[in-house]
Amino acid sequence: MRPDVVHLRSTRTHELATLVVCAAIVAACSQTSTSVSAPSASKCAVAVTNAPSAPFPSTGGNGTLGVSTTRDCTWTVSADSSWVSIATTSGQGDGSVQFSVSANLVPSPRSAALIVSSQRVPVNQAAAPCRFDLSRSSDSIDASGGRLSTNVATVAGCAWSAASNAGWIAIESGTSGNGNGAVVLNVGGNAGPDRVGQVTIAGQTYTVSQSSPGSAGPPPPPPSGAVEVSGKAQNISGRCPAIQFELSGTIIVTTADTDFRKLKCSDVKRDVRLSVQGFLQIDGIVLATRVAKTD
Repeated sequence: MRPDVVHLRSTRTHELATLVVCAAIVAACSQTSTSVSAPSASKCAVAVTNAPSAPFPSTGGNGTLGVSTTRDCTWTVSADSSWVSIATTSGQGDGSVQFSVSANLVPSPRSAALIVSSQRVPVNQAAAPCRFDLSRSSDSIDASGGRLSTNVATVAGCAWSAASNAGWIAIESGTSGNGNGAVVLNVGGNAGPDRVGQVTIAGQTYTVSQSSPGSAGPPPPPPSGAVEVSGKAQNISGRCPAIQFELSGTIIVTTADTDFRKLKCSDVKRDVRLSVQGFLQIDGIVLATRVAKTD
């Protein structure tokens, strides 16, 4: 083969290789790649600080959680119970969450949780204390004896009992209860001197004074039956729905069965004009079946 032919082929091969390399370089240089991604899950780890360590009191309260994460990371927060409210539902980066716990009116503890991203933060609250009120704390009765009664006002779930500390005072009904209730007593006749006995009802003392046969004693109660009394409310005591007040000198007591018209039980205030329908008990107290505002 002629030397000039070999040299020509070698030159062309070299040029072809150079073109292939340049084409590859141009193709690579002409491609543009853009990649945008959110922070990874490991980068967006969320830490919660200042979580409540003790139960909130039954009266409720406020708290603040601290949230710690990187600046670009977002987080959410929610409450799994209606009695826990939050001021914000989301955030980004480090932040805080203010929350409120409403009062617990039930005599049993309760639990909820704040959910910050995937973390559950327990929120506990103490039970409401049981409070008991009597519509009447004392009564007087003549030597012949008879029936007396008083109402117990409390919240559902609060149990109570009644026990007589005197042999001549018997509990006719209401030896125990849960929530609002009534205790009816039967006082025996007295052939001796004046005497005083006590009944323990829901931890409260109810005192009964009974006169002797020779003393005048309290006036006999009017006959029982359906009555209607009107006037301005005075001397209000107790807790709804079992309250006690006076109208025109007559003592009125209400229960959970009393029908309130044109007002609520809590609207019974001093000097509010009322009309009451009910039944007169042997002790002279009117057990109200309906209370209406007359103004």
